[in-house]
Order: sequence, then C-alpha cells, then structure tokens
Amino acid sequence: MGLTHFSDETQAVLWHENIIWKAFSPTTINSDHGVEFEGVVIALFYLLTTRIDKVRPLQEAFYRQNLPNVTNLLATVLIFLIVIYFQGFQVVLPCEEVQWKFPCKSLGKVEGI
Repeated sequence: MGLTHFSDETQAVLWHENIIWKAFSPTTINSDHGVEFEGVVIALFYLLTTRIDKVRPLQEAFYRQNLPNVTNLLATVLIFLIVIYFQGFQVVLPCEEVQWKFPCKSLGKVEGI
C-alpha cells in the first residue's frame, strides 16, 4: 500500500511538472509558421511583442494546433480551481446504529461514519 501511495504522488508531481513545462517552456520548435516557442505563456508574450497587429497573435496563441495553447492552459486552470473548490465541501450524513439480524462477520465494523 505504501508503494502505491508513493507511485500516486510521483504521478501527480510528473503531471504538474508537465503542465508547468508546457506553460513556460523556452524551447523553440520549427513549424509551418516558422520558429515558435513551446511554452504557452512565453509564446503569447513573444507574439504580442513582435507583431504590430494584436488580434492575430492572440488568435494564434489561443488556438495553436500543433503546440500547447492558451485555451488548454485556461481549461486546466479552471478544472484545477473547480476541484479545489469542491474539496472544501463537507457532507454530513445522519447515521443511526444498525443492528444486524444475522451474523455478518465479513463486513467488519465501518469506522468514520
């Protein structure tokens, strides 16, 4: 059980590392549009500072097909915030003591209810 818990934490760290890397990666990639930054945030600022027209770079940054885009990043942040919000909920269920009319040793005692 301890190894599984360690594995879950490792997967969570790797998942978060992947999100941060795709958001802020300074790596450049050659594509059909020329050289582009892999990181969403860096690509957004680069496009906005190097182009005169500001609408087209925003569209490129939000809807890139071959690389991570701003829409993906915003959706990930939104899901993260929703999960954090719902983790704060607490549901209290009224419980009454249950008396079994037959021996039920396989179920054991349920704790925490």
